[in-house]
Amino acid sequence: MDKIHDTLFDLGRGTPSWFIFAARILPVSILSQFLSAGFALFGENSLWRLHAATGGALSFSVFVLFVSALLIPRLRGFRWWQV
Repeated sequence: MDKIHDTLFDLGRGTPSWFIFAARILPVSILSQFLSAGFALFGENSLWRLHAATGGALSFSVFVLFVSALLIPRLRGFRWWQV
């Protein structure tokens, strides 16, 4: 018997709002970190602190996305690297 691919497992429960928030904040954080590094490099040196803080927030959202895709069964579809 063939194994059924369950990427859409438990679809009725939906994607958690905190997961969607972490996914939406990720590109904003990357852009903010890039811009703060550019402004700090070519102008205001005090923006390096903002750059470091944005990097911390960026790593937190990546960690949340990664761990929740591994641990929560209904987010299994976001583990595209596993076949």
